[in-house]
Amino acid sequence: MNCTFQIDPQDAAHLCRHVRGAHFTPLSPWLELQGLNAEQPAGDPDSVHQMLEDPSVAKALTILESPQIRLSGPLGGGMLEPSHLSLCCSSEGAVLLSPSYAGSFFVQLFDDRAEALRWMVEMLTADCSDGLPFLPERLPLESLVYAFHGLDCFRRVVYEGMLGGQPDTATRISLERFQSTLAEAGRSADVRWLMPAFLRLTPGLSDYPLDPQAHHLQLLVDRDMLWPATSPAGPVVAFAPSGRLAGIDFLRTWTAACGLELAVADGEAVQVLEKAFVATTATGNHFFRLQGEVGMPCEVDYRALGRAELHELLLPWLDRQAEPSVLIGASAPHSVCSQCNASVADGNKFCANCGAPQKPAILRCSCGAEILPGGKFCGHCGRKT
Repeated sequence: MNCTFQIDPQDAAHLCRHVRGAHFTPLSPWLELQGLNAEQPAGDPDSVHQMLEDPSVAKALTILESPQIRLSGPLGGGMLEPSHLSLCCSSEGAVLLSPSYAGSFFVQLFDDRAEALRWMVEMLTADCSDGLPFLPERLPLESLVYAFHGLDCFRRVVYEGMLGGQPDTATRISLERFQSTLAEAGRSADVRWLMPAFLRLTPGLSDYPLDPQAHHLQLLVDRDMLWPATSPAGPVVAFAPSGRLAGIDFLRTWTAACGLELAVADGEAVQVLEKAFVATTATGNHFFRLQGEVGMPCEVDYRALGRAELHELLLPWLDRQAEPSVLIGASAPHSVCSQCNASVADGNKFCANCGAPQKPAILRCSCGAEILPGGKFCGHCGRKT
């Protein structure tokens, strides 16, 4: 680490905008932080100006003003206060921007991206050598939402039993209550609960449709997370062995969660390449990576990782570059018939060999959104096409 210093938004605005005359590129984390008001003067102008006498401070500010790569996301969950963390990289080095006290920020400058990421991972995760998974390695987004809600239901039943003076023998919840609290959790912003934390902290989650069906819940039954059952009072959802083990883990040791978004600069636009969610417990750092095009059903890759494993997984992300847009529909464009594979001249609506109609090529941005004919920028992520 080359340099560390603390700064509040007001002083950062004064230094960057008024003293340095900086231009914030769209990837700059300063643009997303509340309190960065360019109209306010520095709290202590003399001491703020003295900061720039250190070339490392100026270097860190330059990286924050115009990073090439940013790995960032909101923090919360468990008993953690809501905040935000950003790792910004450029050819000059890497800067980790993390929350400090009284609304200020802690700035750490590194020459080595791997070392900066190691510090970031240590802030987010539990110090364990490996993880104990409780879900399959890939599952639909809807099944994951059901799983998180099931764990929240387990915690809820245990808490209520404790408040009622009953022993910890939580085994089930009524089906009616499971369903009603699912709807409530979908509307909740209380990230002390796992499902709302996932829905609120995961960047870009609203880009995907969410349509829970019976077969999504069946995956958890097959995994011994939840079991349908009956009782004298009516249908219930029972916590199966795997569900109880995971429920106890999250009840007793869930400390924090964070959303992660990997974004890269693409000229004056921003291209988002990865979206993920991490929940930390004593049994591992549970890493959920969203897979799928915008507007299409989402699959989630899941792994329970140790701290070193998570660092190894994320490190290649920091070398990613902007991806070109691709043509989806016909070949590039209409070079091959979709029916007989014969060559088709550009602009032809029918194949000259078999007469099959040819679908017009659809230009999609690498974020998955469709680009209208003649459009120069993506209407979803803003990158130039």
